[in-house]
Amino acid sequence: MKRAINTLFLVLLIIMAGSCLVEAKEPVKLKAWMRATATENYLTLAAKRFNASQKDIVVDVQLQGENYGNALKMALAVNDAPDLFESNTAAGTSTVAQYAANKVIVPVDDIAKKLKANLDPGIFKCNDLFYQNKIYSVPAVKYFFQLVYNKDLFKKAGLSPNNPPKTLEEVREYAKKITAAGKGDFYGFGIGLGIGNYWWRTIDMMSVAADKSGAYGYDYRSGKFDFSGHKKYLDIFLGMKKDGSFYPGETTLGIEQLRSKFAEGKIGMYFDGSWTTALYGVTLAINSDWGFADVPVLKGETFKKGYAYYQGQMVINAASKNRAAAKKFYQFLVANADANYDFNIGPITYKSNVEPNPPQNKALFQYLQANESKYIPLRVEPHTAITLMGDNRDRVITDEFIKSYAGKGDFDKAIRELNKRYNDALEKALTDGILKKKEIKK
Repeated sequence: MKRAINTLFLVLLIIMAGSCLVEAKEPVKLKAWMRATATENYLTLAAKRFNASQKDIVVDVQLQGENYGNALKMALAVNDAPDLFESNTAAGTSTVAQYAANKVIVPVDDIAKKLKANLDPGIFKCNDLFYQNKIYSVPAVKYFFQLVYNKDLFKKAGLSPNNPPKTLEEVREYAKKITAAGKGDFYGFGIGLGIGNYWWRTIDMMSVAADKSGAYGYDYRSGKFDFSGHKKYLDIFLGMKKDGSFYPGETTLGIEQLRSKFAEGKIGMYFDGSWTTALYGVTLAINSDWGFADVPVLKGETFKKGYAYYQGQMVINAASKNRAAAKKFYQFLVANADANYDFNIGPITYKSNVEPNPPQNKALFQYLQANESKYIPLRVEPHTAITLMGDNRDRVITDEFIKSYAGKGDFDKAIRELNKRYNDALEKALTDGILKKKEIKK
């Protein structure tokens, strides 16, 4: 009897120990990298919600900042990359399609098809997200650029706050009037040549909107890069400089400085992304009445289609030992895209009843809802797939622009050299099979 009791006691101990072992099971830990520096963004918010919704997987989002592109390249080279990471060509990474072709990432076809009804249809037409007919990334947000303007300064300059300029020539006229009204206290226009991709944010947005070219001067009609169309825009910007309409220090101003000065009421107009409405009044105090408008086009042109682009192109590392867990989080990220209205305007999921916050976001969100077809992503952007020798367009144009202050800039020569270098790189990409001619037509 005593032996039976001892045996039963031993069995109970084993069962209890097993139970403790089950309870003590460690969750799968996933690392996710992105370029951002802001601690609250679509990915950190999704990870926070996901971690709170279950106990089996913990997602650790690591923000890499300005050095993201180099950090990711090094991590991939030594097989130490995170389970999930962001494809962000502006930060120096490869495109989604390039990673897929090199078998660095795995497809997310099953997730995209399952949630297709709620996703922006443009993602299924965006070649850069596909490889061999499979989709490898479902972007988290859809962005576009706009003209942001201070309505109070418009009033002080005798301009209608409800009638923002529609052409770049009008922007110059308005900027001159605002600057005159400011008498050195505020200025008509903010330009930031310290921003690495400033001309992409301005010239490209206007040129695409007027259907003159694609990004970086790519002409879908001829199948070539042609930067000659830049001159008209540059002449008007230089005209604003001549008028004294720029907020001072523009040669080194970065985007955060521009936003800060706009919030202080020192700048009448500037170009910025659609997510800006989630900054003013939230992370950046502003006392002025302000608004947004479509990017202007040149006189005689009309706004046809806005240049939208996708961000938050998260991908799953093919070398990850936790791919199943990574896919679970990825599905949560895509399925809950509409939960990120607090910090991102123009999300992929339009079919949502979530009220944007703060309140000023609602106007832009409603505008997007009503004009969804007005902002579309380019099917393919050749400049992201080529390997360019020498400085890129933004660096070259900025250098010539600053030289022009002293009458030493030579845009014609710079444009000829850019055309040659970009088209040489394009030919190589076509020869190497990185791009296909049928993909880069209009």
